[in-house]
Amino acid sequence: MAQHIAPEKIVKRRSSVVCDLLIANDFRSVWQSLLFDGPRKRLFVGHGQWQFSKSRVSLLDLMNIPTFVVSQPVAQYAIESGLKKRPTVLPLGPKKACRTTHVDLDSLSLNRPGGLVFGTVSRLDPIKRLDLFARATQELGVHGIMIVPEPTSVEEHGIIDLLASFENIEIRKNASADAIWGDIDIFLSTSAAESLGLAHLEALINGVPVISTASHGPSDFMLGELRAGWIPDTDENQISEAVARSISSIQAAAGGYWSAARSILRDRGIARCADLLLGE
Repeated sequence: MAQHIAPEKIVKRRSSVVCDLLIANDFRSVWQSLLFDGPRKRLFVGHGQWQFSKSRVSLLDLMNIPTFVVSQPVAQYAIESGLKKRPTVLPLGPKKACRTTHVDLDSLSLNRPGGLVFGTVSRLDPIKRLDLFARATQELGVHGIMIVPEPTSVEEHGIIDLLASFENIEIRKNASADAIWGDIDIFLSTSAAESLGLAHLEALINGVPVISTASHGPSDFMLGELRAGWIPDTDENQISEAVARSISSIQAAAGGYWSAARSILRDRGIARCADLLLGE
């Protein structure tokens, strides 16, 4: 899918355009191949590794089109695919928070009365490994909430059927991601790959701590104290134990955890992306 938007319209509607095209929750509908075309500006924004085939990379180089990507891992893949000029990484961030308080880290005990609630926001794709989320929460004895789209294929229906077999899992189909942040204590991503990790950033801006498997894009921003929630690849076979260790590490980070989150989020968002896209 290609969209052609004259530069003057981007300038006139820059906040809404960047918000609609770059910060949308459903990347499948907006991130195919965004080509801004006009007398003054032509650029390419690549969301995932799959967008950098050798033929496309050759075309970008041949036409000298400025290339933007969503994370350093995607930039590295583009270079390895033959892109001669390193692409610019857009500091993508979430929309403003829908809640103003953050989770009390001291309350994150697996033995807490009433139990902890884990949540995730994901498409129905095997690479997201939602069964790993379900297994981890089941083994930990906690409730899990999943925001997922309505299944449309045999494969997606199979994933839903598998998840429905876990009694501790609550599946919310086609629900707004904003509705989950007040209902969960921890955001858990068990994906094998993330180009960016927008849901991770949305969790942080809404005051929900993040635990994530080592999935590419989030490595750009899960730095400093936020690294407490990082699960190395070697720990994924013992996922529930790894999650338990991450909870303890996040608690040990104390106030530094939210300071790190604020620092990461400060330079990300619509305005900064628009400046880079428009060369301002």
